[in-house]
Amino acid sequence: MSGRAPTALLVTALLVTMTLTPGSSAAGASVAPSEASTGPAWVSGPSPFGACPSAALDDLLPAGALEPTVAANPLKRQQLVSVWTQDRFRGLVAGVSADGGHSWRRVLIPGTSRCTGGTFDYVDDVWLSFGPTGMLHLSAHVFDAPETTPSGLITARSLDGGLTWSKPALVVAERDPDGGTYVGGAIAADPEDPARVYTVVPKIMEPDQDGEPFRGAVVFAASGDAGRTWRARQIYEPGENRLTTGHQIVVLPNGTLVDSFTLFDLTGERPTRHVAVMRSQDRGATWSPPHLVAEMRSAGVSDPQSPGDQVSSGSAALIDAAVDPASGRIYLVWQDARFSGGQADAIALSVSDDSGRHWSTPVKVNRSPTYVPIGNQQAFTASVAVAADHTVAVDYSDFRHDDPAGALWTDRWLVTCRPTPKLDCATGVGFDTEVRLTNEPFDMRHAPFLNEVGPPGFFLGDYAGLTSAGPHDFVATFSQPDPVASPRVAAVRVRDANR
Repeated sequence: MSGRAPTALLVTALLVTMTLTPGSSAAGASVAPSEASTGPAWVSGPSPFGACPSAALDDLLPAGALEPTVAANPLKRQQLVSVWTQDRFRGLVAGVSADGGHSWRRVLIPGTSRCTGGTFDYVDDVWLSFGPTGMLHLSAHVFDAPETTPSGLITARSLDGGLTWSKPALVVAERDPDGGTYVGGAIAADPEDPARVYTVVPKIMEPDQDGEPFRGAVVFAASGDAGRTWRARQIYEPGENRLTTGHQIVVLPNGTLVDSFTLFDLTGERPTRHVAVMRSQDRGATWSPPHLVAEMRSAGVSDPQSPGDQVSSGSAALIDAAVDPASGRIYLVWQDARFSGGQADAIALSVSDDSGRHWSTPVKVNRSPTYVPIGNQQAFTASVAVAADHTVAVDYSDFRHDDPAGALWTDRWLVTCRPTPKLDCATGVGFDTEVRLTNEPFDMRHAPFLNEVGPPGFFLGDYAGLTSAGPHDFVATFSQPDPVASPRVAAVRVRDANR
């Protein structure tokens, strides 16, 4: 078993343990006609790794472009970069667009894995962040495949919008088999100071023997020279049988750093998960204790016609975060079944207007219809972004068009809300404009089905990409299966959202 697999199996076991008891169905919601959108444009292409020498996990890895992220240059909003993992863990490929997502040029990112000349075998969990001068920063989780797995976090920079990349910098690494395993991270460039970049990465220490506790740690790293060098230190140790995952770090306009994540607590009779945040008002020198935003009550997602087959099971334990660049309002989204009595995951949103000190009550924001069977109402793999005009967008997938006699039809959707003095998006009522991102549904059963190399079940990624790309435009990127070929990355631009 790979070093990645124990962590994935752990999270999956927690999800199964914490599945809620079914209750009543959710209330109905209307779906507005789609706004103008462009796409999808196909971002990815054939795999460049066919001639790469094999390593321990290669025979288990599915082909295709999976789990994309996307970012827009703040100085040139038509300049977009999407990065994805190709063939699951074998390397990173970027798609670069200079025309707002209409056309894309593919670029291999060097030094991030064995197939691209790096020192680690595999790479995943990639994140992007543009700085105020247009410098693009990337972070990614790297690991090897032996039983005692080395792992770490790398970063790289691009000065020309993703066309060329620096040699990766190794931020943290763990090569001691007793030292635990790094399991991903995220990166954020300071929007005011181009020299400052931040990242947070969790570590999990698995017990050597039955009955021993799990342990976790959170490491924060900062760069003061635009990502050339890094200083890392541990900022939080949850304690025995308490773990964190899915860290997302944002930088507020006042300089406050907010790290949001999922906190697992296995110490009680009923294990729990919470959305949590930590704050730093001194550029990461000191941090607040974790503040619990809300309990995460995801039930997980499964094939409505074959409930034993999970779908995107990793995303049920993750959050996404975005900040309004003008007001500093923070938005968090995650999967949650509280709105249907535990029967079906929906997309929950919570908002903070005071730098993460206090948070609004979670509200449902997806517009999956409630007149379809409860299994078709499941919504998953949510992303959030905020435009310059304060419009907030959330995208997600659902099964509303599922055919019980045929394919597992799946679509990708985007809802928006623009706050006004009379409309607070924190209440959820303003998310009335829904855009269909897929021209037609795709069959989720054509997605790779994972067992040993990640979250079990049908898999297109634990996350998808969403970014603001203008005063009121958004660009979404997501992986889509093909009935006769491997999955590929699509990009859709939504114009004049919520106007």
